[in-house]
Amino acid sequence: MKSFAEKLYRRLEWAQFAEYRDNYDEVRFGPQKPLTLIEWMKWQSRRFMRHWGYYHRSWMQRPNTDALHRWMNLIPELEWLSTRLADDESRDLLVEIIAYRIMGYKGVRLPLGTKEYKQKRTELKSLADPSDTIDIDFMGWTLSRHDLSSYGILGGLYVRGAVTLFEIEQYAHYPSETFVEEGDVVIDGGGCYGDTATYFANKAGASGAVHVFEFVPSNLEIMRKNLELNFDLEKRVTIAEKALWNRSGQSVYVRDNGPGSSVSMEHKDGFDTQTQTVTIDDYVAQTGLKKVDFIKMDIEGAEGNALLGAEHTIRSMHPKLAICLYHSPKDFVRLPRLIDQYCPDYRFYLKHATMHSEETVLFANVN
Repeated sequence: MKSFAEKLYRRLEWAQFAEYRDNYDEVRFGPQKPLTLIEWMKWQSRRFMRHWGYYHRSWMQRPNTDALHRWMNLIPELEWLSTRLADDESRDLLVEIIAYRIMGYKGVRLPLGTKEYKQKRTELKSLADPSDTIDIDFMGWTLSRHDLSSYGILGGLYVRGAVTLFEIEQYAHYPSETFVEEGDVVIDGGGCYGDTATYFANKAGASGAVHVFEFVPSNLEIMRKNLELNFDLEKRVTIAEKALWNRSGQSVYVRDNGPGSSVSMEHKDGFDTQTQTVTIDDYVAQTGLKKVDFIKMDIEGAEGNALLGAEHTIRSMHPKLAICLYHSPKDFVRLPRLIDQYCPDYRFYLKHATMHSEETVLFANVN
């Protein structure tokens, strides 16, 4: 069997001769820069020549040099992760994700870079009410109220990009049985606008419970509005207005940036408010939770610290895990290593929920 390094090098070789202009995500990043007439003619000429099997070195895509060096330095650790992934699908996906992050959208097409995915995104966009919206101070985005009754969310939700959570199901990996089930107690780290908490509450059912962590005032305002729309699910959700960390009771400064909000131990420009930290272990003890079945984390790069604060819970309760890796290259290796250190019996899987570099999730469960 080929090593991860061999597969990656081979994939990068092929990627240098690709040119996927249709692989750009305009919904996430805005309109793609148009080609000039001469650029368009050259591109069409190259497409024609490729069709007949002719390639030329002058057409080669160049990798992002910084990204190439960054990822190549992690090859030994990524080799370890590849061996710890439980199925070939996850191992192949790891190669594709790293190749994409080195070569960019023109060189690598991820599994969701398809017409079918774009069509499904358009279909779900039709569920939005254009007359009922909330403007947010993040990249000029607008949240529209979506009719998600077909997904069990009867009151609707103010969301953007419902396809990732409700159709692709970013935080469910069904082949590995790593998903929220009836009666589960869920820790939702990084609740943002409450869409994930609502999704989990619906999956957990009346006998389940969701404890969602969110501390950004503007996010909390929309979260409460979404939960009020779904009062049958709201009673299953407890909001903890604290930041998950490796120590409890610390004051941290907050930069309110919607879904991209972050914290700092020091007061810096833009970090205008404060909140308190809490560890998952302390929260479980303080609230008297007898079990934790599922932990999800998407907390803008703080996943490592939050996992350090969840050691006892993971060791003793073996919850299913859905941990975002995409915020930092080092997270691809240090977060699985940390979980493996707590419990070597965890089996790891990967899922990627967009056509670009964001939303890579590590799933883990104990058989």
